[in-house]
This record gives sequence, structure tokens and C-alpha cells, in this order.
Amino acid sequence: MPQLDSDFKPRLLKKLKHLKKWARRQSISCYQVYDNDLESVPCRIEWLEAKVVCWIYKWDLGTEVLESLRDQLATLLADVFECESCDVIIKYRQKQQGLSSQYSKLGHQQQTMMVRENGLKFELNCFDYLDTGLFLDHRTTRKICKEKAANKRVLNLFAYTGSFSVYARDGGAKSITTVDMNKHYLEWAKRNMAHNFDSRAADRFIEDNVLKFVKNEAKLNRYDLIICDPPTFSNSKKMKSAFSVDDHYQALIGDCLKLLSDGGELIFSTNSKKFKWQSEGLLVNVNAKEISAQTIPEDFKQSKPHRAWLIVK
Repeated sequence: MPQLDSDFKPRLLKKLKHLKKWARRQSISCYQVYDNDLESVPCRIEWLEAKVVCWIYKWDLGTEVLESLRDQLATLLADVFECESCDVIIKYRQKQQGLSSQYSKLGHQQQTMMVRENGLKFELNCFDYLDTGLFLDHRTTRKICKEKAANKRVLNLFAYTGSFSVYARDGGAKSITTVDMNKHYLEWAKRNMAHNFDSRAADRFIEDNVLKFVKNEAKLNRYDLIICDPPTFSNSKKMKSAFSVDDHYQALIGDCLKLLSDGGELIFSTNSKKFKWQSEGLLVNVNAKEISAQTIPEDFKQSKPHRAWLIVK
């Protein structure tokens, strides 16, 4: 069986030393340490306060190689992060097959933990799902949302576990509408809000297909700030047809713009590596600016996991 690259551990230790100091200055307890830096070690690693979560990219690796890599990583990561082996969680990530695969349960341990980010509390589950419940690469985007939210009517689309909604509430939003078509994640979003604030009638949580919701909502309400972070691809049974952000983003943004008040702002982002922004025929009477350089935090500078735009109506 192949052994881990001899450069891997020194590289990991060097990055961890740097990021620990940076995170301490930023009052951050959860951050990414490694993302496929070395071709020979195909994985992503995050430090989540007291646990290490490692996703091995399964692209073309056979079963024996995967098992060997898993065992070696488990031992090495416990050593590097100076934690117990039970606090190292290793998962496998395959090429994205749709939103339904992201939502699928991997286990039923129901072990949750609370972490803090910029003074706010979030509930994570490191065992039962592919993702933990908090996308760390949007840490800075969430701060931008908070800074813009004061006295605004905020709409959070494809909300997942509602972290943008929590930041908007912390920023003084007048009202917040949180939309996701997965009931389980919407309940998680409610809990995240409750971990930080008392409930209020001005905050709505809506279980719906976002593509359907934005078309119907245009007849009813307007918003001052919209956050739209769609999946790269979704083939959910709750949708009439598959959604691809590369192919359908113009229609989605167009529907979002119809929901914006005059002077309203839309934060649109995607993690599609093939995404090509084309605004011809789309952005009439609006101003669009890519803000990816401002939204990607220090621990993601190398991997650049998303691109983001600020669109002002």
C-alpha cells in the first residue's frame, strides 16, 4: 500500500502553526487547514474547535488504497492536532451527484456540538451528514451580510442550516425569511437562530423549492437584501427538472431581482468550478460587481472554493 507523502506532515504542521495564530487574532475557532495541497494526498481537513474532520476525495482511488489512506490519516492527524483518535472524523467525498446526495444521511449518531464564530453560536453534526452544518468558506460573506442587514428585510435562499440568517439577525435585520426545501435543515436553521436569539414573528422559515418560491413570492413581497447561494447541481425529486447553476443562474438571478426593492442588494455566490459569468441581457438597471477577493477568507485563499457577486438594483 502507498505511504503518505513525506512532505505532507511538515506542510500540515507549518500551515497549522500559521493558522492557529491567525485564528486567535480573529477570534475564530473553526478553520480549514488543508485542501488537496498535494496531489498525492487528496483530502480536505478542517479544525472544528475540538475535532478534526477530514474528507478524502474518492475520485479514482480503489478500496484498498482508500482504507490504507484512511488509517494513515487517522493516526497522523491525531498526532498533528494533538487530539484523541476519537476526535478525528474521516469521510469520503465523491464527485458531486446532486443536492439529494448532500442531504443523505451517513449515520444516526445524533452527536452535535456547539461552535462559535464571530460571537455567534452554531450547532454542528460531524458524523451523520457529508457536511457538518457550517460552510467555513463563507465566514467573511456572512460578516458582509451582517454589515448590510440593519433595518433590512432579508431573504436567505438555499439557506441550508441558516447561518446567513443568524448573521442578519445579529446585524439588526427588520425581518428575515429563510427558505430551504429540506425540512431537516430548515429545523436545524431554526435551532441555530434559537441558540442566539429569542423568536419573533418577523422571522419566517419556509420549506419550499426555492426556484418555485422566488416566482410566487414576486407577487407578494419585496426584500432589501437577498442572499442566494445555490447548489452547483440539484436533481431533487421535489423539483420538476434538474437544476444546474452553470445553465440556469441567469433565470434565477432574474427572479431574485424581481423581489428586490429599489436600491436593494443581492449577494450571489457559487462553488461551481466551471462557472462563467455573463450578464448580457440580464442586468438592466442594476450594478453587478464580483467580490470574490473580499469574501474568501485567509484559510481558503489557496483553494478558492467559491465566487461571489454583489448586485445592486
